[in-house]
Amino acid sequence: NGFAMLWEIDLHPRAGLPDREAEAVAADAAALGLADKLQVASASGYLVQGPELSAVQAGRLAAELFGDAVVEAPLVAPVGDPHPLFRHHPL
Repeated sequence: NGFAMLWEIDLHPRAGLPDREAEAVAADAAALGLADKLQVASASGYLVQGPELSAVQAGRLAAELFGDAVVEAPLVAPVGDPHPLFRHHPL
């Protein structure tokens, strides 16, 4: 169709595992006197675009290339879509 699908891939810490990056940000904010008990969550994000990139392929990229299935949970959706194909744990 001439249009390349743009996918958003977000990787979040798996439920039940510590979010070390978020803990570090919260500790730094407290050390700077900016916020004492700041609630923080971290994620890594990628934008991937391809003229024939399907939902299944985007999911495989998230699971097999970008993410670490042991410690990360992927969230994959077309950019702007409020309904991700794979969900992560809530904050």
